[in-house]
Amino acid sequence: MLTDFGEAVLQNLEALVPVGTTQADLALELGLCAWMHQCGTDLDEALDRLWDVRGAVLVAGGLDPASEPIPFGGRNPQAALVNLTIYLGNLLGRASAHARCAPAAVVDRAAATLASATPRVRAGHRRLRELRTS
Repeated sequence: MLTDFGEAVLQNLEALVPVGTTQADLALELGLCAWMHQCGTDLDEALDRLWDVRGAVLVAGGLDPASEPIPFGGRNPQAALVNLTIYLGNLLGRASAHARCAPAAVVDRAAATLASATPRVRAGHRRLRELRTS
């Protein structure tokens, strides 16, 4: 049973965001809601954990963080969460293509990175979101 929201989304990313997904659907929104509830995660923490997932996928896929686009947040945190998840689904595809391996291998590497990382406050990401929406 997964108790970390970031790991839960990472492990289920291919189901939440099927290949070619460009916009939210009800299954994605319900999946995120269910994982947030099961993991006891609020919206701000969920966004922070997905930023951690982004970093872990970049490392796992050998992608250059400086050349990878940063998704927009927007004024609505719920929409930002959904859009960030869609971005992560597409990032997983790019990372697996770059690493020349299956998405599951990138997920396993990224999960190991997440598990070994020390939890930290992601105030910088919140500040970045605030700047984007002002």
